[in-house]
Parts: sequence; C-alpha cells; structure tokens
Amino acid sequence: MSLVPTGDEPRFAEMRQVVELYVQNKQPGVIAKELGLRRVDVLNHIDEWKRTAVGSEAMKDRVAAPQVEILPELYGANPAHILESIRTATIPADPRRLLLVGHNPGMHEVALMLMGRGDPAGAKALGHNLPTAGLAIFDFDVKDWGDVAYRRGKLVLFVSPKLLRQG
Repeated sequence: MSLVPTGDEPRFAEMRQVVELYVQNKQPGVIAKELGLRRVDVLNHIDEWKRTAVGSEAMKDRVAAPQVEILPELYGANPAHILESIRTATIPADPRRLLLVGHNPGMHEVALMLMGRGDPAGAKALGHNLPTAGLAIFDFDVKDWGDVAYRRGKLVLFVSPKLLRQG
C-alpha cells in the first residue's frame, strides 16, 4: 500500500486548492478563474467539502463540549499527512480522544496502516472498505499522541452501514 493516494490524487489536490481559497472568502467564479477550472467543478468541490464540514458540526452536539478544528488541508490527504495530524493533536490541547472525519482513499489507507491488532471480524470488514459513514475506533497504548505509529493501533470497533443492516 502506498503512502500517497494513487489514481485520484490530482482530484484531491485540486479539491484542497479550491477549499483553501474558499475558506479565504473567495467566490467560486474567482476560484475557477484563478485555478483554470470550470465553475461547476469548483462548486462540486465546495459542496463535497461542506457536507463533510456539516457532518463534523453535527457531531459537536452529540458529544460533551469537544474542541472542534476543521483542517481543510486534510481534505483528501494521504496517510502520512493524516498521521502527522494525529501526532500533533496535543497542540494546543491534550485530548484523550480524537475524532477524525475525512475522505477516502486517505482515511481508509491510514486506518489499515494504523491497525496492528484487535477485532478480527472488524479488521476483515475494514480490509474491504471504509465506506461513507463508516466508523473505525482505535486504541493506542501511548502516553502522547506523538507516539502514535503505523501498526500500533488496536481496532476496538468497526461499524459500517452495511454491517448495521446485516445486524
């Protein structure tokens, strides 16, 4: 498995560029012109990013007063970038729990790479796919997020819409 997403990498790089300009309050037409893209493609990238951000916002009301930080640079990021975000989660707070919401292929790849042991049935299902609305919960026996590494996570639970339908 590659640390850099293959195939769709140009698409994700384009999305990151669009989102970075959008969060600077640039209008979609201006973004399209600056990046040499069609306006409809810029709007699609923004819409997909907003759906992810709204999902993150919805989670804020379901857990006890979390600190939420939206990182546009993680949109479509590769596993190495995602791991670095996990490792630096101690800045500025020192969370005991961390929730990442993101997109594939990066999220699926990093989940597979973090898994060292844990639930065998969950690991098998996760090996096939980390679908939209999928949830992989890992436990790391570390004192600091900076010590999180590939193959050191224990898969505690993997849930997907398909597994929930199967009962």
